Amino acid sequence: MKGFRILLGICALVFLVSGCAGLVADEIENAQLKTTFSKGSLEEFYKKINVSTKSYCSKTTSFCTQYLLSTPSPTEPTDTTTASTSEYGLELKTSMESGSKVVEKVLLLDEQLENQYQGTVLLLHGHGGDKHVWAITISYFHYLGFDVVAPDLPGHGEANLQRSYGITDGQEMADFISTELKDAPRPLIIVGHSMGALAAVNAARDSQSVDGLVLLAPMQRFDKASLGVAQTFTPWLNMLLPDSSIEAGAELALTRSGVTMAQTDMLPTIPLLGVPTLVYGAQTDPVSNISNEDGWRYPHVQRFVNDEESHISPVAVGQKEHEMFVDWFKIIPGIMNTARQGSAHE
Repeated sequence: MKGFRILLGICALVFLVSGCAGLVADEIENAQLKTTFSKGSLEEFYKKINVSTKSYCSKTTSFCTQYLLSTPSPTEPTDTTTASTSEYGLELKTSMESGSKVVEKVLLLDEQLENQYQGTVLLLHGHGGDKHVWAITISYFHYLGFDVVAPDLPGHGEANLQRSYGITDGQEMADFISTELKDAPRPLIIVGHSMGALAAVNAARDSQSVDGLVLLAPMQRFDKASLGVAQTFTPWLNMLLPDSSIEAGAELALTRSGVTMAQTDMLPTIPLLGVPTLVYGAQTDPVSNISNEDGWRYPHVQRFVNDEESHISPVAVGQKEHEMFVDWFKIIPGIMNTARQGSAHE
């Protein structure tokens, strides 16, 4: 986001009230999120949770990408001869920065939760992110017993093609589900963050194999979301730069990708989905549409607001998200690992 600050400064000082649309569009097309882990520490982290990197190319389009795959670890019997250094089976702590807001996340899971669930979780990152932004959340779902899959979406990370702002992404993920995940354990839950939430909605619309949908800080229509990004990460420069320049830049970025503004509004699609849908984020997040309470008022949708979150922080599961997930899992058929539960009672 540092480049966005510089960009807005140039626009504000040189163009003042106009002429920035092209530069805004360029920045949108090349935006990248900062990574939480260094490369070395990330590799060590992945070793602990059985993460491997796979390659995928569609058989029907030219899309190729890489994805992370984590499969459940066998539950180890508790060693009663060795004193445990922790009363928890999993402890994760991280700090997520989003503009001027820093969110500290702590996750403490009891040993009894290990491998209590089954199925596959497909994680779809937001604009400017990649598969690695999900490191903490991969560890979380892995510990619970899920297979976890995190691909790079078009134009991000190791994926080819240009960015499509959740549109082509959703179509490609529906194809990915029908081919690469056709034999994956069920139920299948898609978790999408921001733009990835739009991709998740579109994939769920186009696939018959999705059993649940989780939308974290779901992105509002792209012009409004772009204004929210400017407001969140560069509030003082946002006051100098006209909204019209940011909106025009967002429109131009979409036009270059062959996407219309209307396509980036996920709310009209929500009532068409027949799967349990969980929506989570901060009502104060200007990038997200979660504050539109009426837009989420459907029988299959549960909406949870937590204003302690920023726009970025939901990608790392904390204690409140965990409690929300455990409650929501109760409505997903077949998600409990009955074999694990049976062995626990023997």
